[in-house]
Amino acid sequence: MSSSTDIQIVDPEFIHEGHGGCCPIPRDAPNIKSSEIPSIKAINETKEEDDEEYDQSVEAQKMMKGEVNNGHFTHISIPFSSSSQMKGASICLNGLIHWYHISPPSHLTFTLTSSKGEKTSKKYEFPEFEGWHWYFLPVDLPDVVLCEITGKGREEEYFDIDSLVFISREETSEEIKARKAREKLWSEAPVVKPEFVKEGDYKSEGRDSIPIPCDNPQIVDPLFPMVKCKRDSYRKESEEYDQSSQSQTMLIGKGFVWLSHISIPFPLPSPMKGAYICVNNCYSSPSLLFTFTDCDGKKTSKKYEFTEPEHDYEWHFLPIDLDNVVLCEIEGKGTWFDKNSRDFWINSLVFTIPEEIVVSELLSLLPWEHSKDDIMTKLEKTCYYFEFVEHHPKVVIDCFAQWCGPCKRISPIFHSLAEKPEYSTIDFVQIDVDEADDLAEYLEIAAMPTFISYLNGEKKESFTGASERRIELMIKSLL
Repeated sequence: MSSSTDIQIVDPEFIHEGHGGCCPIPRDAPNIKSSEIPSIKAINETKEEDDEEYDQSVEAQKMMKGEVNNGHFTHISIPFSSSSQMKGASICLNGLIHWYHISPPSHLTFTLTSSKGEKTSKKYEFPEFEGWHWYFLPVDLPDVVLCEITGKGREEEYFDIDSLVFISREETSEEIKARKAREKLWSEAPVVKPEFVKEGDYKSEGRDSIPIPCDNPQIVDPLFPMVKCKRDSYRKESEEYDQSSQSQTMLIGKGFVWLSHISIPFPLPSPMKGAYICVNNCYSSPSLLFTFTDCDGKKTSKKYEFTEPEHDYEWHFLPIDLDNVVLCEIEGKGTWFDKNSRDFWINSLVFTIPEEIVVSELLSLLPWEHSKDDIMTKLEKTCYYFEFVEHHPKVVIDCFAQWCGPCKRISPIFHSLAEKPEYSTIDFVQIDVDEADDLAEYLEIAAMPTFISYLNGEKKESFTGASERRIELMIKSLL
């Protein structure tokens, strides 16, 4: 049995101005349960309804992902895969009506259906505006299985929506804590003035190739196997917003992508002299916060504030002067084009090491005690442990203590198994729990010896005890 209520008129809450193309969701929005939206149907009913070319489903899917879409909508139907709590929705609209027949809505009516068939309708009326604007639409309903959207454009019968994201809950205490920690970093980080190097330029093969300054010190490209970037730190479940592949191009001078958080893990603890960065006078951020983490987990933050570039593209050198860097995280605030933006561009970013160090020397400094002549690897730090397990597909680990009797009895057997030719594809590792107490704590080692196996970076099994039979079964399970 279904019922309906009268339409409630609700004023949307203006959040901030957006910018062209893909407009980012506000960083201060609560978490988004995008995985609860499996399918979207939208019809442009201004044409014949039985004509498939006017089904706007594909464009509606893009709208839900924050991608550029060409949908002209009159009816959108969004079924939820499970009953969902709704706090509201963030919506991005484009008020530039002279662009590509864009028709921003003058009003939208959301009709929300509960699992019991009860319907609630809310009408949101939008003022005229120019450019891209983000609004928050209050909903506050605990049980929603279907959302239908109708409305009218400012200039046409149809309406355009650049992006629509449902908000299912408030920020958790941990998220609030993390946000406040970021804000504290911004306010307390020492300000470092970048040094202008020379004006950027383009290569003949295209506008996305910007040369690194010719006086750049040795560049350690092999040290950058993976880069993670998020356009919005709250979209943790949505792979569409992981900019890893495009951010890789940023490190080789071809980066044209919106970013809001960059995470660059180094495979080796690296001495950092500084970084060369190419910025432009439109979309780059006037202020960037770099947070460096060393092997011991110590964090150092530096805030680089730029003067507005005089040229389209400019190179700057950012002094760093830190040793043993294993992680670099970068955040930005605003752009020259839009001071309220939460996203920014970095056209190119190249880290440099001290000039007297050459690449071969740095790569030879493995973060674990291991050589070609030694069959056994020893790990002492948690950061090394993560890197080793990730870069070695088959790993067996012996967690031991020098004073442990069973450990002493099983150690020679563990070494003899490591020397067998049939197990040559497996890496054998030992961890002294007293020397690597932080790592032992992370692995939750309660007794020794404890053996752990990994396959392709994922933990496969573990057991405690000096059993030769169980160790060999564990090893054979990796073959």
